[in-house]
Amino acid sequence: MSSALDLDGSSKGTVLNGPCDWKQWISIIKKFATSHSLWDFLDPAVKEGKPVLQQPVEPTFRQINHEASDLVDLTSEEFRRLEFLHTQYRSKLQGYRDQVKALASLQQHIVKTIGNYYSTIAEEHDVAKQLALLQARLPDVQDLRPTQDFLQAVSSINAPFTDYWVNKMEDEAVFGKPDWKTDFPDGIKISEIFERAHRIKAANNSKGSFGAAFQGKGEKSERKEDKPKWSSSKNADGVPMCVCGEYHRFVDCFYLIKSARPDGWTPDQKVEKKIKEILDSNPWAKKMTEKAQDFKKKEMEKSSDSSVKVYPLYDSFILDSGSDTHICNNRSCFLDYTALAEPEELFAGDSQLQILGYGTVRMKLEEGGLFQLNEVAFVPKFHTNIASLDRFLAKGYNWNPLSGRVSKDDQIIFHTKRRFRQPVIEFNPIKEDSHASNFTSSSAPRAVKTADATLWHKRLGHLNAQALEHLVENTTGSKIKGPVTIDCTACSLGKGKKVVSPNPQNRAPDHSGESTLISSV
Repeated sequence: MSSALDLDGSSKGTVLNGPCDWKQWISIIKKFATSHSLWDFLDPAVKEGKPVLQQPVEPTFRQINHEASDLVDLTSEEFRRLEFLHTQYRSKLQGYRDQVKALASLQQHIVKTIGNYYSTIAEEHDVAKQLALLQARLPDVQDLRPTQDFLQAVSSINAPFTDYWVNKMEDEAVFGKPDWKTDFPDGIKISEIFERAHRIKAANNSKGSFGAAFQGKGEKSERKEDKPKWSSSKNADGVPMCVCGEYHRFVDCFYLIKSARPDGWTPDQKVEKKIKEILDSNPWAKKMTEKAQDFKKKEMEKSSDSSVKVYPLYDSFILDSGSDTHICNNRSCFLDYTALAEPEELFAGDSQLQILGYGTVRMKLEEGGLFQLNEVAFVPKFHTNIASLDRFLAKGYNWNPLSGRVSKDDQIIFHTKRRFRQPVIEFNPIKEDSHASNFTSSSAPRAVKTADATLWHKRLGHLNAQALEHLVENTTGSKIKGPVTIDCTACSLGKGKKVVSPNPQNRAPDHSGESTLISSV
């Protein structure tokens, strides 16, 4: 069976940075899913009627003889039929487990290769729904697919041409008018522009004439003399130079966007003077600055309209697959701490926060003991505290999303528990004096799901009555109807005559009630 390593190896360098990457990115997902018979369950192009991966149901003797009250009531022929069904069941169950494992590998691959689109799937944990959300998140240039395909095809011939038009397309998607796609060159028109540009470049054999050739007749591009030379400069990460001389977007510039300035930040008067001179003398720079300021203003207005609400896991620690850094929002949690001379930038979804320093934090495990996180970033305004799954995996730990088990070298270290749709390591209820977070749930509270104890018992992997009562007391949206009594044939048969030790041999020692340091990462 292919592993996550095979998936990552086949997709080296393929990251979903923008709409132009979607076709190649999703094709890699499709190949891996198809090899595990999963694509029919995941295909984002199928809007309705998509099948759902389900665990096979174990056959019972009542399927063979509905009048039988026990196995001993079956005839020899009926018993052989039951054995045959069990053989088929075990085969299907193994196939199901392989598919679940492949889905987990696919989940990790998606998180590692979606670039700035993580916020799109942050609240969704179903792979099929994640792919559908990502596809829906790329409507800005869906109608310009021929243009994208052409630009990708000619990138090996004329990379600057492709870079220019791809950047322009993405700028229009962010700053352009609602109907910008109707004015943007389609596949035929972009090919004509390329032909003219290529012909002029060959004739003049100079870079100076190439910039002018980018502009087709009637195009809404800035004139060559308006756009300063420094604007085409980019750093190693492809980030363009700003009017202030640093490499970042106009909307991220503290000089241009006063509302984005962090506390204690003071502008350099020489830089401010230089910016003013450029804006007064260059229409293009002035236009881009006004666009950025207008965009930021609308973004803030939209943010202020949304209700401010404290995130339920603000004081808790979760295991997060989308972060490559441990994060803590409470300075008092650090055992040791080193402040940074200058804050570092941290991107969380569409938000930009600051890392003020690094240190060591210990999480209190619900099963007893402490778990230490090293090199934890202190981000005061972050909506929760994060233990990076990527860091855990790098240190040889494994996490089973279905059971919540975190293990290393075949030894169970601790379990995560599902709370508020997140895998939680340490849960602390919100304190009244906790700072309000701007991060809110992506939807209204879900309706409470009610069922009898036996149905919840089967849904949740055959939990015992005590665990079910604990579920009602500690979760939101689940309710047990009637008394907590369980009538389960499978559990009755499973108990049999053999008593299985409740303490697995590979389980780490119980540290209940102790402050023992179990491990660190």
